[in-house]
Amino acid sequence: MGCDRRILVRAGHELGVPIGKTIIAYGFGDSWTNLLQPFWAIPLLDITRTRARDVFGYTIALMILIAPVAAVTLTLIPY
Repeated sequence: MGCDRRILVRAGHELGVPIGKTIIAYGFGDSWTNLLQPFWAIPLLDITRTRARDVFGYTIALMILIAPVAAVTLTLIPY
């Protein structure tokens, strides 16, 4: 984790992005990609007796719909 932090700080500094905004963008990107491979849904799928293919289309649709909203929001964060 320490190496990730140094890379983030350096990249943010070189791009002229405040460290707080860099960390927020990194965290959001990490959670956003969880919609592509929803490992968080495995217990839910077992409890509800549904298949992954039944959920996958919804998570991909959410991922695509959230992308422009996230881009605008991360751009306008007054940090």
